[in-house]
Amino acid sequence: MPINFIGREKELAKFKHLLKQPDGAVWAITGKGGQGKSSLLKQCADMCEQQRTPFLWLAVDRFELGLESWEFAADFLLGLDSGQCAEFKTAQDKAAGVHQSIVAQIRQELSKYKEEAGEAVALWREQHVDEEHEQTFAAVTDKYVSTFLKVLSEFYNSKQAAAQKAIAENVELFLVSELAKLCQQKRLVIFVDTFEYLSTRDNLRGRCLKTQLDLDRFAPLAKQQTVLDEVSLSVWLNAFLSFLRSQGALIVVAGRTVKPWDQYAEADLADFQRAELLEFVKACDYPAVQAVWRECSGLFGVWKRWRGQKCRLDALLQALARLSFGGKPLWVRVGLNCLAELLKQGEDIAQLMADDRSLQACFEQDFAAIDVADTEHARCKLAVFTHVMRQTDPALVESVWKLALPRRLDRNVLQVLFGEQAQTLLQVYGNMGILAVKRGQSEFVLHEEIRDLLQFYAREKGFLQSVEADKLHEQLAALFEQRSWRTLPEFDDFKWQDWDWLVEVFYHREKGQGTEFEHLAKNFEIEISEACQEVLSNPKSRWGWFAIGYYLSKLDNPKEAAQAYQKQIVIVPEDDGAWNNMGNALYNQGKLEEAIQAYQKQIDIVPDDDSAWNNIGNALSAQGKLEEAIQAYQKQIDIMPDDNSVWVRLGIAFWHQGNLTQAAEAFAQSLKIKPDDLSALANDIELALVQQDCTRMQQRFATLQPLLQPNEDYYAILPFLNWLSQPETSLQPILTAIQQLNPDVKFTWDFNDTQPAIDRLSPTQQQLAQHCIDYFEGKIDFNTLQTQLTTYNPETSQPS
Repeated sequence: MPINFIGREKELAKFKHLLKQPDGAVWAITGKGGQGKSSLLKQCADMCEQQRTPFLWLAVDRFELGLESWEFAADFLLGLDSGQCAEFKTAQDKAAGVHQSIVAQIRQELSKYKEEAGEAVALWREQHVDEEHEQTFAAVTDKYVSTFLKVLSEFYNSKQAAAQKAIAENVELFLVSELAKLCQQKRLVIFVDTFEYLSTRDNLRGRCLKTQLDLDRFAPLAKQQTVLDEVSLSVWLNAFLSFLRSQGALIVVAGRTVKPWDQYAEADLADFQRAELLEFVKACDYPAVQAVWRECSGLFGVWKRWRGQKCRLDALLQALARLSFGGKPLWVRVGLNCLAELLKQGEDIAQLMADDRSLQACFEQDFAAIDVADTEHARCKLAVFTHVMRQTDPALVESVWKLALPRRLDRNVLQVLFGEQAQTLLQVYGNMGILAVKRGQSEFVLHEEIRDLLQFYAREKGFLQSVEADKLHEQLAALFEQRSWRTLPEFDDFKWQDWDWLVEVFYHREKGQGTEFEHLAKNFEIEISEACQEVLSNPKSRWGWFAIGYYLSKLDNPKEAAQAYQKQIVIVPEDDGAWNNMGNALYNQGKLEEAIQAYQKQIDIVPDDDSAWNNIGNALSAQGKLEEAIQAYQKQIDIMPDDNSVWVRLGIAFWHQGNLTQAAEAFAQSLKIKPDDLSALANDIELALVQQDCTRMQQRFATLQPLLQPNEDYYAILPFLNWLSQPETSLQPILTAIQQLNPDVKFTWDFNDTQPAIDRLSPTQQQLAQHCIDYFEGKIDFNTLQTQLTTYNPETSQPS
């Protein structure tokens, strides 16, 4: 018996009147739980849709899911649902594109100094505050700042439109200004549901938003202020709504409590009276209830009332008021079902009110004493609710507490919880009007008061901590995990996970105990989810395609990453960063020639881009085109002569070419720039071993040994190389180093370059060296290696 929206004519008339007014206003809809605040709000929103009035919908009880990702107020504005406000959606897309373009450029530039800066910061944190380290730290910091300013300068001095520059400077101001313009041009309505949740969120999260605006005027902060203001969500949102009201917006707020603005109209929703209860009776399709209404609404009913006889319809409405706890809209629907069941059982409605023992029984519950006079008590409401359920299979009545476990419902969820009884439960709950479909979605909403009652009951019985509840949580987690996957059009076998569903997965993995979910997910999953949702709503989103490609690369999906970057390039062909990313994705697929072509496009746009020359050198080196690779590395050196890492790659290219002297000179130059570089030291140790330059090898080894940590493969590789130079010494240092390694260390060393040094060993020593290499390459386990090495006697060079 789905019931349409009933009553609230006075409130709807008030809303129609406010829509016609030219000035901004705030209308607060208040009332206790179950009074129909959200239903009235949605009815008003439906009215806006019919009249094509643009509106924004803010459901505060849903803010929790995304709040941890809101660092700036601009993030909050970019994430607002603008499905019913096309003008604001356009502004969001424009701001996101410009903002993410700048961020991407800055990140790309600063990433070149990431390793250098990280080492400088580490030294600083270790309290190495001598003059040398202070200078190093200052130099890196200056480089970061100068790079940041360079990128911004290039952007602001480019051919970008002045409007785009303004957006990049203050996304928050741009979006607020666009909304203000819309308020002045049209009647913009902003619906804010469950407003009372704001205080709860603030208490849980504290100060969470950074704003670039002076909230008293909603204008930019003073130029001299370099630190952004931090405010709670409620402070910022209240200021935001007040500002838009001053620009002409109509703010409609629903909640148990709302902020008392300076000027606002309030509608405190009252309980339903006789007229509304009668509308419910007329709209229902229960035969027994309809029979009472038809009997008493005709001429015979009028004659009976004229004769002073009590009308059965009056008794029915009195019983309905009693069962709905005085006419509370949510409980009217529950009470109507309860009343229909009593009539179906043969109760006479007039007798029911004259001697209400049967009616009183509806308020009783077996597991606790009931104070019937306390109609607000949870046990009374639960008793009425349970009485309605008794019309179904008793087993379903006993298991209805399971609905307290999930936070999102649909037919499949009900199937997991109730099996074959799911359809019956769906029908009963639908009849009671407490299992409604969400706006624009195929899910069900169980009213929060009903869910609270079921949780109260489940806790009383100890069901929430039962083995059965744990098992159901596991099944729901698996169901939501399966449902979270989505596909992206035009992509080959690429799937991503919807973040809203992932939240449900984590909730059930935590057995319904956790409230903080975001930290349980990989950031890449979150970012890809947001990016995919962005491009599905806006296929020309430059930021969306960039983010998809970037994070797919991080998740080792180069094929799909290349497809995403290709989409970005189609949108902005002159984006050198996109060509760089495309080249990297192709390189990781082994498509080296195509990667080189992409890097060359990057150079065509930015000729002095050292990263492009580096990548070309790497691709050519991987193809064995060493002479061309050396030329590319030398071009990179011309641009960035102080980058020690390119000298290492140049040295390796010379080495593979057979020019060992030039390779040693390149490694020396790298160490001149950065004396403690692990890669340069390790490569030069191996080269010195091959060249039989024991003095240089031991000097490098003495420098490197104190820097080694058991979380890198060098920690075990270097003792092995040292033994190769002195095979008469003990093998125990190699075994000790392996035992001290962190368990998750992976060996990536290429021993082909070491072979000339191995060939100089005796046959027995060569065999021992091969055992070590077999272990490093994962061909034998540590116990086998230990057995092979401990049987060797270095004094006789023979097995013991």
